[in-house]
Amino acid sequence: MKMQRALAAASLAVAATVLPLVVAAPAQASAKDCRDYLRPNYIVGPKVTEACAQTGINGYTGCLQRLLNAGVRVEHAAVACNRR
Repeated sequence: MKMQRALAAASLAVAATVLPLVVAAPAQASAKDCRDYLRPNYIVGPKVTEACAQTGINGYTGCLQRLLNAGVRVEHAAVACNRR
């Protein structure tokens, strides 16, 4: 009985540690995702790299404005900034 409880506690501890990592991983977006989305249609230089790297409370707005200033079409900029 003690062995079953110990195994159950160990299993629960492992699940509590691993499950958030497995569930959260696909939702992680990055500046690389933003750049990769734009790469087929645009030159990804310093301006695009800087735009995709915007973070914080104004990150989306900063990303969008910088991409528009760099000549990226609004529909592409909106998708790319959502991927960063």
